Amino acid sequence: MAFRVFCLLSLLGLLASIVWASLAGDVLAGLRYVAADRWGVVTLADLAVGLWFVGAWIAWREGSIGRAIPWWLGLALLGNVTTLVYLLWRGLGSRQAVAQQS
Repeated sequence: MAFRVFCLLSLLGLLASIVWASLAGDVLAGLRYVAADRWGVVTLADLAVGLWFVGAWIAWREGSIGRAIPWWLGLALLGNVTTLVYLLWRGLGSRQAVAQQS
């Protein structure tokens, strides 16, 4: 239960941050600003590596590249919003599977 609440609160906070940033300016201008700094490049590289591994884990978990492709697209477009949605979705499924085995 606590995991789902934490994921949901994180998702809502991330969505609110995205809306807030979108109202303030252009996404591409923000990316150019971040990429102009070495630490910005490192941060973007860290994000890319993390999302790549999340995408690989999703493909392994789903057992099918075809079922993983929509999640990969979501990761590319929405980043960790997609990660949190997947964790909420799979977390609920895992709870139900554990309850059925008991």
